[in-house]
Amino acid sequence: MTRPALMCRNAATGKIGSLSHKCQECGKQATSECLKKGHVAYCSAPKNNKAGFCGIRFNVKSRGGCMEHPYHEGFNREIVKERRAKDPDFKTDYELEMDAKTRAEEKAAAEEVEERLYNTDWSKPQFHAKATPKQKMNNKQGKKQPLAKHIAQLQRCTRASKR
Repeated sequence: MTRPALMCRNAATGKIGSLSHKCQECGKQATSECLKKGHVAYCSAPKNNKAGFCGIRFNVKSRGGCMEHPYHEGFNREIVKERRAKDPDFKTDYELEMDAKTRAEEKAAAEEVEERLYNTDWSKPQFHAKATPKQKMNNKQGKKQPLAKHIAQLQRCTRASKR
């Protein structure tokens, strides 16, 4: 037995809408069964400077909730919590998008780590040969004296032989 569509747009004023919007979870017209299951709800936020409540119908799984009173401003959170109690796996569209985004970021990070791991050269590094020591400079003008040691030895030998 099919139930009639929820044509009541505003529960506070009793205003009837011209269209029956679709339930986001069922994909069909919103019915009283959707209201019982918690797919669709009426906004319970207080009116601005007036007695009563907003009462506009909205899909609970929607990203923002009621168009005038979004979830991120703290309205209708008890409706979402009640819906989650019925179905613990229930997540709003925003939560699903954020989960997908974090999964994509984690996957990209894992691929980057794996790519870095395989691009690493694990072979033993080759050390360069030790450089030859610099030659001493005997004169103050900065010219190198490559044979200074040998000349000094020859001078010593010649002095010793003269004696």
